[in-house]
Amino acid sequence: MKDQILEKREIASRLYEAYQGFLTPSQKGLFEEYYVFDLSLGEIAENHKISRSAASDSLQKALAKMRSCENKLHLLTKKETLAKLGEEIKKASTSEEKDAAIKKLEDYLDNAL
Repeated sequence: MKDQILEKREIASRLYEAYQGFLTPSQKGLFEEYYVFDLSLGEIAENHKISRSAASDSLQKALAKMRSCENKLHLLTKKETLAKLGEEIKKASTSEEKDAAIKKLEDYLDNAL
């Protein structure tokens, strides 16, 4: 259970890093208060003079918007794939392994972007 909560927070943070520009200033503020500053929904509601359910709804809408952006643009997926391919190149110990890893990166760049 605790691992699932941490995983959801990590995914939300990564989505925010990639797509915060698509959020309204209000959504950004609420998101940061909840996920960065770890305020409770009650604290956020009190700070903004809104109901707890309004704070929750705003956070859910922000997450939905960012997930929708990822489903359309795949920027986060592409960034993570490029990082993984870069690590493969760094870890290659022979020139054959390095050449194969570079080929994988080139193929990805040719086909995915």
